[in-house]
Amino acid sequence: MFSKSTLRKVSGAWVATESWTVTGTADKATAIEVACSHNLPHPNNPNMRAGSRDATNFKGPLSWIVTAFFTFGDHGACAVSPLDEPAEILAESGIEMVPSDTDIDGNAIVNSAGDPIDPPQARAVHTLALSVKLWVPSYNIQEAMRITDAINSDPFELKGAGIVEPGQCHCRHYKPIQSYTQFAPYVRVEFLFEFADATDPWQNLIFDMGRNGWAIGPDGDPIKGQICFHDGTPISEDVRLDGTGKPIDPKLRIFNINSPANPAVPIANPNPPKGIQIYSKNDTQTTLKWRDKQPVPFTGLV
Repeated sequence: MFSKSTLRKVSGAWVATESWTVTGTADKATAIEVACSHNLPHPNNPNMRAGSRDATNFKGPLSWIVTAFFTFGDHGACAVSPLDEPAEILAESGIEMVPSDTDIDGNAIVNSAGDPIDPPQARAVHTLALSVKLWVPSYNIQEAMRITDAINSDPFELKGAGIVEPGQCHCRHYKPIQSYTQFAPYVRVEFLFEFADATDPWQNLIFDMGRNGWAIGPDGDPIKGQICFHDGTPISEDVRLDGTGKPIDPKLRIFNINSPANPAVPIANPNPPKGIQIYSKNDTQTTLKWRDKQPVPFTGLV
């Protein structure tokens, strides 16, 4: 097998061309593989790899000139079927604002007098979005509805990017990126994933605040009333609650319509709202979590 080589610069990038003479086979693909396999490192620069390859007959059906072009970068798998090619991944970044009642060390965010910040502070959570494009045998609308606007309930591997922990990934969409017919042997699709390095970054997080609470009424049953000061004066703005419906400030009371000057001691809400969860809690404020995104398994998507 005879070979020759050239090195040139094309559009600012180096391209090495290697040619071989292969004899003894009538099969073009066999001649190419005998001379040069896909992604073969260049003998003089292993950072350049074989991408495009071709073969042409000369001096009869059993003789070939095989040419390969070596360049830097990603050449894929050169699979027989597009279905066996790896996914193409492209990244972009973004910012998601979420309520924050603690700093990165877990300390309550308060002013120098020890009071909660009002209005509540929001923290910027930096997000990473990955566009993942690949070929699939067919597009499944049921699968698209299952994962679109959902978050991952399980740890899963995104090949080429690593392991994603539960709740960190939000699927913005799963869709074809070009038109196709019902006879298409495969379809080019895109998953658009968003990631955030936080706890439940995609759920609704709100500070527990309000102007009403609960107390025991004159007949012994729980009643709902306006939060007030110790002398019965109603509050004029929302106050921080403790996650059970009681004001965090122990001096606050519940207005007693039968005895305005003697407000009642707050009690926990006897009928907690369905779906309410405490995300975090300290001596000065409570953050509530409400489910906004459905957790579903993402394992095996890509």
